[in-house]
Amino acid sequence: MAGKFNYPSGDDEMARRIQQAQSDATEQSASVARSIWPIIEYLTGANGVAQSSGSWSSVSTANVTAIVWMDFDDSLDASMQFTAPSSGRIRVQNEAYLKTMANAVLSTGVSVQSDTFIGYEVLDASGFRVNTLGERSIMMHAEVWSTNQTMVLGMTSTAIGFVQNLTPGGTYTIRTRRGYRGWAQNASGSVISMPTGSWFSNYADPVICAINPA
Repeated sequence: MAGKFNYPSGDDEMARRIQQAQSDATEQSASVARSIWPIIEYLTGANGVAQSSGSWSSVSTANVTAIVWMDFDDSLDASMQFTAPSSGRIRVQNEAYLKTMANAVLSTGVSVQSDTFIGYEVLDASGFRVNTLGERSIMMHAEVWSTNQTMVLGMTSTAIGFVQNLTPGGTYTIRTRRGYRGWAQNASGSVISMPTGSWFSNYADPVICAINPA
């Protein structure tokens, strides 16, 4: 009895072999496509890169010695959903133009310092953060020591981090967050109240976030 690939001799045999080969190839292609489509979509779709649409700035006239992370804002922070790769690990690269300003005003001299941060968080489907906010952040630091002077620093900066232990095939959201801090100190290095007329300022624009399987 003829097997799957045994056909009567003649032209019909060749035609049937070609038809069978095409059918097998179609089935195999569909099977492969179903298995790798999430990866293809992840690598080539719009999910790999996100960018903020607006610039952020703040001015403070009082000490903020611990980092303050601003609430997520979809116009000021970058955000996207992604499917975790089979490795359960992603590489995160954030880039932004950051500017930090510090203004010192005091008759005997004062140091005003300021930091601008761009961090990121990865949330699972329930909204639980699965990484440490602030880990591998972009940071810009400025310090001015004077009786009446302003320091302004700005540059495009980037930072690379990794998030692991994700559930392969799981849906996650990554979004950037803005942070800042600043304070005044005297000649001995002790933190003092921000003198009247002194201030610090923070700025970020634009924020770009890119992810890849790792």
